[in-house]
Order: sequence, then C-alpha cells, then structure tokens
Amino acid sequence: MRNKYYFTIFMCFFAWMMYNGVTSSTGMAGKSGAPGEGTCIDCHSTNTLNDPTGSVTASVVGVNNGQYQAGQTYQITLNISKTGSSIFGFSAVAVDASGADMGTVTAGTDSHIQSSNASGTNRTYVVHNTNGGLTSNQKTFTFSWTAPATASGNVNFYFTGLAGNNNGGNS
Repeated sequence: MRNKYYFTIFMCFFAWMMYNGVTSSTGMAGKSGAPGEGTCIDCHSTNTLNDPTGSVTASVVGVNNGQYQAGQTYQITLNISKTGSSIFGFSAVAVDASGADMGTVTAGTDSHIQSSNASGTNRTYVVHNTNGGLTSNQKTFTFSWTAPATASGNVNFYFTGLAGNNNGGNS
C-alpha cells in the first residue's frame, strides 16, 4: 500500500511593516510563527502584524497533489512584496505534528541556516542573510527542503516575512 504524506504551508503571522532595516539576522530563528514561537513583531513591535498592504506567496516545486516523496529534495520559493519597501527578510521552518524538525532545510538565495530552542524544541531554520535583500517593492527567496529518507507523516511549513524601508531602525 502506498502511503500519502502531505505538505501543509502555514503562512500566518506575516509581519508586513515599514521596518527600518533587516540588519541582524541572528534573531530570526525561532520567529517563524510555528507553535510555541513568536514572529518578527517580537523585535519590531511598533509595526502592524499581517498588514494587508503587503503580500507573501510560497510555492513548492515538484509536489503532486500536496504529497511529497521520502528522500526527495524540493525547491521552495517565498516571494515577499510591499510597495515602497526596499529591504526584505524571512524565517522558515519545517516541522511534524509534534513540532520537531521534519526533513532538512538547505539555504539558498540570500539565506542561511540557524538553530534555535525558542519553542523548547531545538529546530533548524532557513533565514534571510543580513540586510535580507535590497530590492524595490518585492524580493524572492529560494531554498530547499529534503524530505526524510523514510515515511514520516505530514510536514508543516511555517514562514514569517517582513518588508521594510531600510532606514536603520527597528520601528
């Protein structure tokens, strides 16, 4: 019998803000909005969480009908946009139903790997590099996720993203 395992992408807790500069990415791990964690708003508290003037889209290449194959690597694309913004950042984690790491994330465009025990469970994150990505109005980040080698159940992806004005502060 063939087992089916599914991706669930949680794109809640997106902090769309007029952030003044993504100058330190060391605090992004543990801020993905996954259970037991905070979000970008923890450090950028003067901004609006889930500001409707921004947007984020996530896509996973190669997943059929929401199902992944054990041991296969998938490219994930996260696009963050907000008119008038010039710097962008994100934090992402892949976990199972218990909140433990699920598979392996690999850094890609303008990103790197960090670990955090902020949730009480040691998790591995892919986060933006310092200064996120300087661009105008939108930024696309790509990274990879490799499914566990053996059947392991459903995977949940949690993402946070932010858009800012790059003026050097955190408000």
